[in-house]
Amino acid sequence: MNWLIILGLIYLCQAEHFLYESETGVTIQNIINKDVDINIKFKKQFQRIPKIAYSIGLLDMSGSSFMSEILNVNQQGFTIRVRGDHLDQISYNWMATDNPLVHIEYVKSQESEIQLPLFNYDSDTTPLVNSYLVGVTFEDKKQFNQEIVELNKEIVKIATKGAKEYKLCLLISNFENSFKTDDLGIIVDADDHTWFSSSKDAQKILVSSYEIPSDIVDFVQLMGISGFTSLSDHIRIEVNEEQENDDNNIKVEFGTWDESTIKSLSFYGFYIGNQEVKYYDQNCAYLYSECDYQGEEVKICDNKARLEYNGQIKSIRLPKDAVFTLYGKEEFEGKRFRIESSKSCMDALYLGK
Repeated sequence: MNWLIILGLIYLCQAEHFLYESETGVTIQNIINKDVDINIKFKKQFQRIPKIAYSIGLLDMSGSSFMSEILNVNQQGFTIRVRGDHLDQISYNWMATDNPLVHIEYVKSQESEIQLPLFNYDSDTTPLVNSYLVGVTFEDKKQFNQEIVELNKEIVKIATKGAKEYKLCLLISNFENSFKTDDLGIIVDADDHTWFSSSKDAQKILVSSYEIPSDIVDFVQLMGISGFTSLSDHIRIEVNEEQENDDNNIKVEFGTWDESTIKSLSFYGFYIGNQEVKYYDQNCAYLYSECDYQGEEVKICDNKARLEYNGQIKSIRLPKDAVFTLYGKEEFEGKRFRIESSKSCMDALYLGK
């Protein structure tokens, strides 16, 4: 099996006089009842001691617990300490920042519901909260799931299930900051997600992608697992990013192995950049009224007997290996237009006329 693990992919960002740095794919193997330290050195020294958000991008374990923590943070670097009773492989992603408007909290608990006060700021906007799983002791089954059940300017309340003890890293920011943020959380469930059911025997499954403009600068990112449900004793799952330089896309993949049966997975993504990054669901087709994926956008994620759109289509973005068929009349009647790949510019198709 050929699996991609991105090792040491580093992004630096300088915005509003605050420094950011991130790295994906810091990997360690074969941890059995011992502590292992991963020492990280920044590429550029911070002027102030930064805050560290971190997450897990790959988890391969047959034991019942693992735990991690951030230690020895200074302007030059920090340490990730991890311990597991039988941890075959684990891969961390991290982001460091000295921006005071980005808050990072570590929460270790045995409670099924936790509530945290949020920072006060002069804004009417509810903050963005990404909650990454960074440690767990399982109960009977290999599962941990969490849900933000209440979020406002004062508090965040998170309900959890499936673990005797867990540790979360919460990254909290404000949409009105000078940088852009995005939430790429998704839940893949074999019971009600037809796309996942039809693809569950594959070794890798593409779940989403987001496009980076060709002239974007000041870009950092953090993506990681927030929860999962496994039907097997051996967990082996992966969420990774693969950049395709030809189209400036970063594709987010969910992976599982034959011996690991994953029923569901949820994860978060966070980015900072000087331009908006466009997110695309890889279970959907996107139609545009103008060439180069511009103009009015129509998103289609399942079969539609009638489209609520009147106008022209001049470009279309499709997921990899997808086939899209347009019909000239409602209820799948009339002349058919079969499209097998993304088209940045094509002769206009007129819908609703």
